Amino acid sequence: LYMITSFFEEMLERGYSQKTFESYCSTLERFANIFDKAYGGNRTEEWHTEIKASRSDLHDSFIQLNVETRAYNNPHAIIDRIESPVCQRVGSLQLNHGLRLTDACKLQEILDSKGIAHSKGGQAIEGIYERLTPNEKSLLHSLNPAEFRGLKNRYQAELKTAALACGEQYSGKATHGLRHNFAQETYNGFLKAGHTPHQALLATAEQMGHHRADRTQHYLR
Repeated sequence: LYMITSFFEEMLERGYSQKTFESYCSTLERFANIFDKAYGGNRTEEWHTEIKASRSDLHDSFIQLNVETRAYNNPHAIIDRIESPVCQRVGSLQLNHGLRLTDACKLQEILDSKGIAHSKGGQAIEGIYERLTPNEKSLLHSLNPAEFRGLKNRYQAELKTAALACGEQYSGKATHGLRHNFAQETYNGFLKAGHTPHQALLATAEQMGHHRADRTQHYLR
C-alpha cells in the first residue's frame, strides 16, 4: 500500500488543493471498503484503514499549501533547537541532503544499506551514507537504535516545537519546509558555480529525486 501513500504525497508535491485531495481520498476509501469486504479473508491489513491513516497524516500538509512559502528563514537555528539528538539527525538529513520525511527517518536502513531501497514510488536512493560528512557519520553512529522506534511522529512534534520557539511558522506535518530550504540552497549554489538557471534547475531536480524539473520549481518559490 506504499503506492497509495506515494500517490497522496505526489498530489501534495504538485500543489493540489485540499478539496481535491479530500475528494480523491473519499473515492479511494469507498473502493477500498468494497474490496475489503470482497477479499477480506485473513489479510493482515485493511485497505480502507491504511488509506484513512494516510489521509489523516497528510491532512494538515494540504492546508499548509496556502502558505506563500514553506522554506524556513533560519533552518539551522531550528535544528539546533530540536530537543533530541536523534531528531536533530533527521532534520539535518532533510536540510543538508534533501531527504523526504519518511526517508530521513529510516536511519537504521541508511546505516545498514547506505541508502534507501524503497523511497517514493518505489524509487531507490543510493549513496546517502557516502554523501554524509565525517561528522554526520560519527553523530549517526553514536545514536541508540532503540530510539529509532516511533521516530516519525516524535520528529514531527519536536520540529514543530523548535520552529515555533524560533518564531517560525511550522510548515505542516509533511515537514517539507527543510526540503524547500535544501532545494533553494542547492539551486542557488549551482547558479553561483556558473550554471544557467535551466541547468541549475535540472541539477537540483536530480538531487531532489524528481523525474521532472517542474516539480522542483514548486520548491523554489
